[in-house]
Amino acid sequence: MTPTNLKAIIPITLGTAIEWAEYTFFAYMVDLLSKQFFPIDDPEIAQLKTYGVFATSYFMRPLGALLFGLIGDKIGRKPALMGSMLLMCFATTTIGFLPTHTHWESLIAILLTICRLLQGLAVAGEFHGAAIFILEHRQSRPFFTGCLTPFAASVGMSIGAFAAMLVSLPNAPDFAWRIPFLASGFLGLVALYLRRNVSETPVFQQTITQKNTDSSNYQENSPAWASTAAMALFISVFIYVGNIYYKTLTIKIGGMNTQTAAQIITFGQVLAAFLIFNFGARADYLNGKKMCLMGLGTAIFLGPVMVACARSGNILYSMVGQIFYAIINGMVSATFMTLLVKQFRPTIRYTGNSLAWSIPSAIFGGTALMVADTLTNRFGFIGPGLYISLASLVAFLTILNPFSILSKLKFSYRSLPPFPEESLKGNPEN
Repeated sequence: MTPTNLKAIIPITLGTAIEWAEYTFFAYMVDLLSKQFFPIDDPEIAQLKTYGVFATSYFMRPLGALLFGLIGDKIGRKPALMGSMLLMCFATTTIGFLPTHTHWESLIAILLTICRLLQGLAVAGEFHGAAIFILEHRQSRPFFTGCLTPFAASVGMSIGAFAAMLVSLPNAPDFAWRIPFLASGFLGLVALYLRRNVSETPVFQQTITQKNTDSSNYQENSPAWASTAAMALFISVFIYVGNIYYKTLTIKIGGMNTQTAAQIITFGQVLAAFLIFNFGARADYLNGKKMCLMGLGTAIFLGPVMVACARSGNILYSMVGQIFYAIINGMVSATFMTLLVKQFRPTIRYTGNSLAWSIPSAIFGGTALMVADTLTNRFGFIGPGLYISLASLVAFLTILNPFSILSKLKFSYRSLPPFPEESLKGNPEN
């Protein structure tokens, strides 16, 4: 990488890691936060209420995708990323200062929900926006470049899982849950400061000069919507059930203690981050699309196996389940961003990618924990496992032939423009 590329990539990936840590603290701390913000007379009801607050953030993601997408396509990629980072810092820091349910119970629940809504609004502008920014800055080795955003997000989730593990320790003080929210808010401001010196992408600057001659529209990018939505469905279900809800399964069915369960899912997420980076480094030399399909195909069959490992109550078996999770996550997350981002034309790339991703995420990601819990209560451990398999099958068939249902439009994968000015095979040099 050239110094110019590094100057653009490091602040963006650092900000993405921090923003996803901020966003996922809540998910990993559901058990603990349910006791802080809701009366614990009935722990099951308190947990369901916390799941509900968690879900509300996802319903804001389509709105956030539209808001920051329009900013990213009309004003610039950089202003959109700056705005999403600032909003996330504000919402996360505010959660850290909220009183617990012992003070003004209803008001605190409303304020917590508002903060989660703002977090959902912010993260919708970050994930694909960061990937677009990096891919438009660095044209060589597109799969490796494209894996950096999922890698950063996975690192952020690892930080969230690790923080949740620390604050759940028996000797942790009562206020310990506040520390990750407050600390990440400060780190987010540091990342925001670093981002201010990053230059706008060359691709966006070129679209400004060509906007009067570019006739691309949303209908023209219809095939891209199908593949992006299917992948969003898979990622939403796979990550939240395969890692975050995995902790609940090891406790609820496997009988494992909270600290051990937290350590196991932290291990799984750290391993996933490591494998995303390594698979991404190799995807430009291999066939990135086949690697993605291999990961999706593996998930179809191993989804129930992963969940079965969680119910075993055995530490070794539970870790094996997270190894399966990490390998599948690594193969898919290392490749999907480059495959998806390229399909949208530059003039609507930010809005198209973010919106096509956020709508399925709102439906399936926001409800993943509640659906998994309902399936577990009704069908046992096999329910969440089959849910993963079904989501994997939908994504596999769509990515395998994403335009079959739109064949009448006479679009083909090869007819779409290379990203940017290069084929997906990339250039292993540089």
